[in-house]
Amino acid sequence: SQPERSRALLTIALDMLPGDPVLLPALLEDRALVLSDLEQDEAALADLDAALARQPERVSALVLRGAVQRRLGRFDAALADLHRAMGLDALDPQVWLERGNLYRVQGDGEAARQDWMTVLRLTAEGPLAEAARANIESMDVQRDR
Repeated sequence: SQPERSRALLTIALDMLPGDPVLLPALLEDRALVLSDLEQDEAALADLDAALARQPERVSALVLRGAVQRRLGRFDAALADLHRAMGLDALDPQVWLERGNLYRVQGDGEAARQDWMTVLRLTAEGPLAEAARANIESMDVQRDR
């Protein structure tokens, strides 16, 4: 499968660049994304932990780790990662989208809606805006039933 090939290629690249301070965290994050897509969340967390140990202010890795933690039901850890990411870049719509997802899973629809509306204020076009709109619509459909 394509994700398996991607994981294998990223592993080869990581083996070739074991000490590169710039590329290593990016490659670890990329492989974590693939592992997450393959539902290998614990392995994804290990890569994200390693990436963040090298670049603790890597917002995208914090958001991805928050998403993986959410899927694993580790809501406090997910929220901690997302709040840390917000402290580093409060204008990153990806952070708001994921925090909204976390709030939704926890049953706080109003907080989720507020975060998704913030995504739409930050970016009106593109996949993040589309995801925020779809999430809001999904909540509205469920409420109307």
